[in-house]
Parts: sequence; structure tokens; C-alpha cells
Amino acid sequence: MADSPSDTKADEPSEDVASPEDKARKLKRESLSRALAESRIDEDVLKLADELGNAQDAKCEDKLIAAEVKIAAKQSPLQLLVEAGKLDVHCDRAFFLLGKLLKAKNPAKAKALFERSVKLAPSNAEYVRELDDLLVSKGASALERLPYLETLSEVHRAEWLTERLARFDHFLKNEKDILSLYLATSNYIKAINKLQLLTTQNPNCMQRWGLLAYAYQQNGHLKAAAESYKKILTADPDSHHAISLIRVLMLLKDYEKALEQCAIWKEKRQNHSEANIVVDLLEIQINAKQYAGVKSAGEKQLILKNIFRLLWNVISEKPPYSLAYKLAGDALLKASVFNAGFIKSLEMNPSWDVTCRVSAARQASFYYLAALKINRNSVLSWYDLAIALLRQFKLENNKEFAEKSALCLKTAIGMSKNSAEKSKLWTVLFEALRYSGNSDAVQHHCLCRALQLNKKNAAALVRLAIFYFVHNKPQSHQCFERALTFDPYNSPAWCAWAEHARQNNAFYEAESLTRQALTFKPNSLAVRLFCIYTIYNIHNGKPFDMLTGIQDFPSILAVRDIIDPGDLTLVHLGVLADLHGYYEEAVELLEAAQNTVSDIHLKRVKIKLGLNIGPQPPKGLGKLFKWSEMPIEMLNYELQTNKQIYPDVFDYLMTGDAEKLKEKFVMHYKKLCMPLIVAENIVFQRPLPDNCVLVLHDLVPRHELIDFFPTLLPANIDNGLRCVEKDEVEKPFRYSHRYAKKLVELLAERRRIIPNKEMTEMQLDDLSDPYDL
Repeated sequence: MADSPSDTKADEPSEDVASPEDKARKLKRESLSRALAESRIDEDVLKLADELGNAQDAKCEDKLIAAEVKIAAKQSPLQLLVEAGKLDVHCDRAFFLLGKLLKAKNPAKAKALFERSVKLAPSNAEYVRELDDLLVSKGASALERLPYLETLSEVHRAEWLTERLARFDHFLKNEKDILSLYLATSNYIKAINKLQLLTTQNPNCMQRWGLLAYAYQQNGHLKAAAESYKKILTADPDSHHAISLIRVLMLLKDYEKALEQCAIWKEKRQNHSEANIVVDLLEIQINAKQYAGVKSAGEKQLILKNIFRLLWNVISEKPPYSLAYKLAGDALLKASVFNAGFIKSLEMNPSWDVTCRVSAARQASFYYLAALKINRNSVLSWYDLAIALLRQFKLENNKEFAEKSALCLKTAIGMSKNSAEKSKLWTVLFEALRYSGNSDAVQHHCLCRALQLNKKNAAALVRLAIFYFVHNKPQSHQCFERALTFDPYNSPAWCAWAEHARQNNAFYEAESLTRQALTFKPNSLAVRLFCIYTIYNIHNGKPFDMLTGIQDFPSILAVRDIIDPGDLTLVHLGVLADLHGYYEEAVELLEAAQNTVSDIHLKRVKIKLGLNIGPQPPKGLGKLFKWSEMPIEMLNYELQTNKQIYPDVFDYLMTGDAEKLKEKFVMHYKKLCMPLIVAENIVFQRPLPDNCVLVLHDLVPRHELIDFFPTLLPANIDNGLRCVEKDEVEKPFRYSHRYAKKLVELLAERRRIIPNKEMTEMQLDDLSDPYDL
């Protein structure tokens, strides 16, 4: 029998003052304790226990030892235990034994007695274990069980205690893959500590590794979670923890490895349709994440094509998951942005009958409605349907769609409990009510309510700024600034602010703001505005400068996939393509525009490409046409005679006169064109003295020079690139003119072959045609 620390809490007189009766009782207690320890319960022991427990002057400890003898003899000790508890209300042992006695007949009373005994002696492992067994049998929650086990764990390291702290025990029925108590109470750090101890003791228990991986994942230790799941899959390649690993890799944004795991899963389990649906849904989500990060039209096309293929596999099974139909709606809504040619290239299943923007938006609404029917209590489902209906309104101009969208949003607002979520809903409700023709006061109320719920709602701030701008209120400028402070990648906000600047005659600021919009997220509005501002500057005598152009122009070209043939935006995009050296693409865009406005621009680009435009050039293109007919030598003569700066520059480069070259550059830097110097150097095979190149490195800004003189400098000289290459956030600027880049390649090849010597005829044969620019 284990003695409780409080078994002898009643005051006992010392040996010096103990009465003969006390000494006699003590001897009897010791005799009964020895009998219990030796399991020797006979008639003499029982008689002694009755005599000790029923004595008129018996104390709590006398009745307690007598009761324990009765329990050992399988006799009822109820009366003795009740009397012991009355004699000493702090006797934890008496309440514990009473609880064990009543556990079968009266569990509620037993629970109260166990709790009292544990409260009196919280470090007694026997009490805590008996109470936890009773709580488990009653189906108590983890929150109720954990305090007792946690307190005991501070002083005890028993294996049963560690096991219980790590997981529910075997008393719970119908529980497989049982999570730990700590996990149930979101105490992940302690759960990890306990599970780490358990996996160390038994590293072959994959269930514990699964719990540990889950705890890591919930606590944000994603890499550790991935490693734990991989360990499980190493031991059991067929484990369903592969799906958990895919989810963790998604959170880590390691999409390539996540897709590899999806492929491995489907290769091994071709007959597991239910599990394959889950994996297909995960792969669709991964593709959707990848889609958000790409700018190339080709990459977007491949991703969307794969998404629609997977969606058809999933939806054809008619799964009961709302997520499947939501993802289908999301993909169709993305497709509704593109023109009919792009949508056709996605090769959707013919049964969907999606051929254009309108049909894509209608089908998106259909699938969002299907998701809503499965999960009518989901705020997100109502929101998705409202967005799809707004998209239909914009495409079909039917006010009924805007009104239905407003009803969906009002329902979602009534259901939502999250302030940020409600703010987003109020912002979209503003759009729906505006399209429905509601008053300005109602629209303004929606935006104010959105900002009351979330002051950092950039979308609401942009709309409020435009609202003030339309109504000629001065607060619009402040709202634009605040919106872009919270969301600097909001491309429509940059466009709206640019228009605000243009209205205030700040054309330079408007151009810069539009360039920001094109940099972050190209769209047709930004293309039109930037082209207008660029042409305005050219007409006002400010030539187009590639350094102030668009650095990543291929991403801008992707906008053509969202523009319908015949749209005037194609002319704007074609003009910008011409200015940035994308002549072939410019021809395609201007021909697709099918507009008389594009005719002169199309002929100008064809002249640059050397294509036939007829015997007579259009008005304004005569000089360009004349130059295109000239041989290289005549063009060089024109350059030498009409531009007095260049002959000196070429002479200094040939003679290696670095000082005079430096002086000339300082005086006429803005009038010099580096690509022209490079072209002349390539075509006429000029030498490139190192001392002149070093001067250029000192004088010309590195974002201009490094594209044309990619030289290897001595170790003690910085070419302006080293500090830039260490910066992982911003890349060095480059010329975005495509033909300037071709010059770079030719010059680099030339310097590789003969850095400081004249080329021989044999060496020239090894190079690409220098006139093919």
C-alpha cells in the first residue's frame, strides 16, 4: 500500500507526552500495516481492525487503516471511510478510497471525491491516474483532463503518464489515429516535447511520428513536419500521410516537389478513386498558386489547360465536396478574362460549352451555385457567387445580375463574424449597388462601413478615392496614397491615381504612376494610358528613352491575350512593342487591330524590318524609308556628317585617347546613344582599348553600360555590378530594347574572340551576320 503524503496529517503527540492509549493505538496501526504489506489478512487481523476502527476514541488514521484492511478482506469499509473523512476533512486518502468504492455505483460522486483527493495531494500519481481513468470512461474533454496530468508531470516521469499526455488512452471507443491531449488544447509546444520523447523511446511507431508531424505543422514548423512525414513514407510508402506531406509542401511553397508527390501517389494508386480525387484537388490548388506567380501567357495557358483537365476528372465523378465546384468556378472565372482565341486553346471539355468570355462566366456561376448548395452556411460560397454574377454583369450589361449579386453579398454579411471579411464584403457590395443604380449616399455608406471594419482595406480606399475624384472632392489624393501604402502592388490603383494626376496637368507624374501599374500587374488600361503619355512626350519634343521604358516588356505583351481582335488597345500595345524593339510582335498586334489608325504604325514597323510596303511611303515616314534603302556605308556617312559628336567619339575609341573621350562624354552625354556606338563598333570592327572602356565604366551609368560592355575588369576595379549582384531584392536595370540586346550578344562574342585586335576574314566567318540586326 502506498502511503499518501498526507496520511498522517492529524496531529500526533510526541513520544514524550503520548498517553498509553495513543501508544497502544499506534502499535495496533503498525501491526495492521505489516499485515497489509504481507497480504496476511486473517481473523485476528480483522478482529484487531474492528477493535481499532470502532473504538470510541478512534482517530482518522485509526479508521483509515481499519478501512484498508476491510478492503483487502473484500468487506465494505463505507462506514469507516465516511467517519474518517468527518474526523479529518484534509485526509486525501479517505476521499480517494471512498471514490474507488463508489466508482461503479455513483460515478458522479466518485468523480467529486477523486477531484477532492487530487486537490489535497496533486502530486500523488495513484490519485491522478484513477481520476483520469474515470474521466476517460465518462468521455471527458481534453481541457478537463489536462490540468491534472500536467501538474503531475512536473514531478513524475512515469511511462503511462507520458503516453497519456501524448495521446488519449485505450478507454476511448471508436478512436483510431487519436490526437494528443496537448494537440486537442492547441498546446503544440508541449505536445512536440512529449511526442519527441515518445518517438525517441520507440522510433518505429509511425503513429507517433504522424502525431509529431501534425504538431509541427500546426505550430508552424513546416520543414520539420515535412521531414517527419517523409520518415513515415520511407517506412511505409503506401501511407496516406503522403497527402499530408503534399499539403505541407504547398505551405512551404515548394510547388515542384508537391507536384512530384502528387504524381507518385497517382502512379501507385490508380484504383483509389476517392483518394485520387483529393490528390487531384490538391494538384489543382498547387497549379492555381503557380498561376498567380507567372506573367508569361504561354505558362498561364499550360497551367490553365492542366487545371481544366484535372477538374474534368474530378467533376465527372460527381464528388460531394464543395471545394471541387469552387475550384471549377475559380478556374472558369480566370478564363473569362481572356479572349475567345485563348479560351479555345485551353481545350476544355466540350460538354461545358465554353467558347468565349460570356459562356465562361456563366459556367463559373453555375459551379459556384453548386458549391453553395452543398455548403449554404459558407460565407465564401456566397461571396464567390456574387463575384461571378458581377462578372456576368460586366460582360452582358444586365442589371439583374448586379441586383442578385447584391442579395448574395447581403446574405454573406449577415453570416460573417470576421471584421476583415465583412469589410471585404462591404467593398464588393459597393460595386454591386453602383451597377444596380443605387444612390451616391448608399454607395458612400458601403465604403465607409468597409473602412470602419478594416482601416487597411486597400480596395475600399481605392474605390473611395475614385468616388471622391468623380465628385471633385480633394480627399481623393489622400485616399490614393493610403491605399498604395497598404497595397503597393494594386495595379488599378496606380492607374486611377495616374488619371487623377493627368486631370491636374501633372503629366510626368501620371506617366510614372502608369509605369508602376505596368510593372506590378499589366492590364489593358495601363497599356493605353502609358502609350498615350509616351506619344504625348514624343510629340512635345521629348524622345523615347529606353531607360525610362518598361524593363520587362514580355510580361506586357501577355496583355494581348485579354484583348479582343479589333480593339484599339492592340494599337497602343503595338506602338509600345515598336518602341521597345519587338518589331515582329508589333506587326502581329497592329494587323490584329484591324483599324485604320494602325495603318501608319504598321508600315513604320515593316520599314524597320525591311518588309515591302510599296513604292511610296506614307506621309511622315519618308526619311525612315530613305534610310532603310541606304547601304551601311551611306548610313555611316550620314551619321558622321549630320551628327558632329559621333566622329570624335569614334576617333577617340580607335586611338585610345581616354581623356578626350571622357571630356566629350561629359559635355554631350544626353545626346549620345550607346546602342548606336555599339552598332558602329560591331559593323566596322573598331578596336576596344581597355583604357577607353574603363572611362566608360566611370562615366556611363551602370544600368546602361553593363549591357553593352560586359568586360572583365581587374580585381581591384569595381565594375558596378558586385554590390548589385549581392542584392537579392532588386535586380540591376537593363535595356529593354530587344535589338539592343542583340547588339550586346554580338559585342560580347566579338570581345571574346579578339579583345584588342583586328578581326581576320576567317574569324568574321565564325560570327553571325553583323548586318542581321
